[in-house]
Amino acid sequence: MLFQKTSNYADKASDDTQQSVETTEQNIPSAPSGQERGTETISIPPKSVTEPNVASSTDIRYDPIIQKTSTLAEQISKNTDSSFSINQAAVISASFPPTEGPTTTTRAAKLTTWTMPTSTISTINLSTHTTITSSSDVISSTTKVLTTVIDPNIKIYDCLENMCKKNESLFYKDGRLIDANDYGYWNEACGILYLWGKSVVDWQTNYNKCCSLGMMPIVLENDTKRECLDNLSKPSVWKYNSNYWTAARKTRTNGTFQWCLPNDTRSDSTFDKSSSHWLPGHPSNINGGNCVHLQVNKSIGRVYLTDKNCSNFYVFGCQGKPTPPPPCFAPKCPTFSCDKTTSFFSKLPDGKTQYLTNPINHGFWFTINGRTYVFSSVKQTWLDAAKACCAIGMKILSIEFDYEYTNLIAAAKNSSNAEGIFWTSGSDEGCEGNFGWCAVNKLVRDQEAKWYPGEPNNYIGKENCIYLKLGKTEGTLFDADCSTSQLYICEARDTTKTTSSSEAMVDECGAAFNVSRDEAKQIFNTSTYSLKIKCFLKCMGENGGFMLNGKLVDESILMMAESLAANAAKMQENMIAVSTCGSKKGMDECDTASLVFQCGQENAPELVANIINTVELNTSSEAVPLPGLVPKCPTEYDCVVDVNSLFLR
Repeated sequence: MLFQKTSNYADKASDDTQQSVETTEQNIPSAPSGQERGTETISIPPKSVTEPNVASSTDIRYDPIIQKTSTLAEQISKNTDSSFSINQAAVISASFPPTEGPTTTTRAAKLTTWTMPTSTISTINLSTHTTITSSSDVISSTTKVLTTVIDPNIKIYDCLENMCKKNESLFYKDGRLIDANDYGYWNEACGILYLWGKSVVDWQTNYNKCCSLGMMPIVLENDTKRECLDNLSKPSVWKYNSNYWTAARKTRTNGTFQWCLPNDTRSDSTFDKSSSHWLPGHPSNINGGNCVHLQVNKSIGRVYLTDKNCSNFYVFGCQGKPTPPPPCFAPKCPTFSCDKTTSFFSKLPDGKTQYLTNPINHGFWFTINGRTYVFSSVKQTWLDAAKACCAIGMKILSIEFDYEYTNLIAAAKNSSNAEGIFWTSGSDEGCEGNFGWCAVNKLVRDQEAKWYPGEPNNYIGKENCIYLKLGKTEGTLFDADCSTSQLYICEARDTTKTTSSSEAMVDECGAAFNVSRDEAKQIFNTSTYSLKIKCFLKCMGENGGFMLNGKLVDESILMMAESLAANAAKMQENMIAVSTCGSKKGMDECDTASLVFQCGQENAPELVANIINTVELNTSSEAVPLPGLVPKCPTEYDCVVDVNSLFLR
């Protein structure tokens, strides 16, 4: 903004930055009542002005009625983008009393200039013969602002100042990226490898992080790239977050944006508000929106650019192709529709709730510690076994937690029907050596998996599925040929004694760690936790899909943080909380889980409550297909969060 300083009359006190100036006047009458406003012209000889940035003469508008000197400073301020930096702009103003009729006077005057952007005050003392003319016949007035050059195209950011350096310590000696899975999801489209991150960062951190991986931030420089990303963001394809940083930011005061890429000299590296890639209403220049973020609207399969404050937190994203690309880290699980076979089910009197008509026809049933298992009596291939579990409203076994081995061994002790070899959902198909539980979309964890010695061995290169060898004293895992026929185990959470799936989850984790329902209810009212409560929190977080190994599953939490925010400010609050709490690390996994939960309660209690409510209201939670022993709460409906339902502008 330009500032105006008007010099005082000679008889008024001066501050420390100005010298007192003597003024001599002779018979200068004041303006009579009712006189029209006139104009006074002050001519200053060129030699009287010694400041190099000030012109030699000026016309200064004076209002005799309100006795006030004005310049164009206020007008310029209104018509200039507030983010402009005015270089060496000087406004000169002076003040004189009005006169009636032509009058000549000898006087000394003082002009004060304010020079931007350093706001240095320069005071020029002029002692000269000045002719002042005034006439009531003059209605119009002339105003000039003395300045050097007001450049509307000043550079405010230089992309070349960014040092883009690859961090070799993040790579193996053969050039492969270490722990590539920890960074996010790797996706190749249109000949470009994208990394859709799992953490939130500001713009500069995003830039630096991509560079450290030998990549660059996301670029949307032309219609071809826009079409590619639009296709990638369609509902059937997109499974990532909705807000990512790009490589672009505003570089000039005239609204020019630039894709800040290393050593980039392309003609399409700059763009402005006329670009068709902006979300309608952007760039808005709200809250210092100098950096460009990518908004993904998967509901319609479109991506847009918006301008945001560079210090905001969004999901980090990169593009490029490290050499060589990161290897696979998860199996390619088969895709099929996991549907119930309606002929197996009957309905309760409410006309909606379904249950298996003859459960005994499908195998041996065993319920323990909040989980129900069905041990089949017929053999199937691995894929057919998975489909058979879906047919009865359950899922094929995934041994995610240590306590499940204890449950299964108890079943084997109870009945010989639970002893033998059984298919699980485990597979490393398409990504040798990287096993995952396909039924729950989680990786097999080394610390949880109890492999038989020498397993997995991928015998003759055909063993890509996991079976469990179960006895009365132990259960161990083997890899085997998926096409062979074996017995199988289906599982679900026991919901027969609870009013909701979430309550059944509390019972399951409570049974595993000896926590009662009353103890579970008190967790929100305390900030200190015993060891069993810490492990209970870990169990709840992992069963709810928001924790893994005691740590936040960042991508799941970030989706909730985006979708449950009422506005952009609340989303930033949620993002910062996820970033802060996700970095917590305790002595072990249970301790880490408790620190994360406590941090969430302190920094984003509303987000924590909403996450819990979402788990409670979502029927995707496991439920055994048997009639309940207690009434159910009316929450058995799909509560699906649309991450893209809110446009946060």
